[in-house]
Amino acid sequence: MKLFTKLASCFALLAAITLTSCEKEELELNIVPVNGVHVTLVPEGGGETKVFTVSFPATDNNGNTYGERKADDIILQPNTTYNATITYFSDITGTRTVQNTDITREAGVYSVVYEKGSNNAQNFSAELAIAATDKKADGTPLGLQATFTTGKVGIETLKINLNAKKSQGKSSLSGSVFNATYFVSVQH
Repeated sequence: MKLFTKLASCFALLAAITLTSCEKEELELNIVPVNGVHVTLVPEGGGETKVFTVSFPATDNNGNTYGERKADDIILQPNTTYNATITYFSDITGTRTVQNTDITREAGVYSVVYEKGSNNAQNFSAELAIAATDKKADGTPLGLQATFTTGKVGIETLKINLNAKKSQGKSSLSGSVFNATYFVSVQH
């Protein structure tokens, strides 16, 4: 009888451990594959639409490489406001796939962050202001749509980062999905 009681206690303890581990759901961060970004700029009031790209080759699970290394410089007019559309894409399957639909659908996870750098020549820094114009459900910026407003001529670096973050309870996962650095020249 004592053996039965000990076995029953062990099974009850094992069942409690199993139930506890089944109730705890693991937090996963499934990130859309991205290996490039287009920045499309349209001057307010009309003018030439410009598209600037940063991309890197991507390798699939079979070792096949798709896409190309490309890094365009952004050249803008001074004292101009541009409407910007940021388009992330993937060449990972050999066919270019735009990922913005998935990013927008999962907007609570993703955000586009703009970081202006320094050219270490204060007297020749470009004036460039960037403001995201699209919002997530919680009112924070998503960043796939923005305005770029230039001032005086000069040069600047601009990092456009697609970040992902998912939280559940006290757990949180975050990561960088794709980082693009552009050299920006504001000139006549």
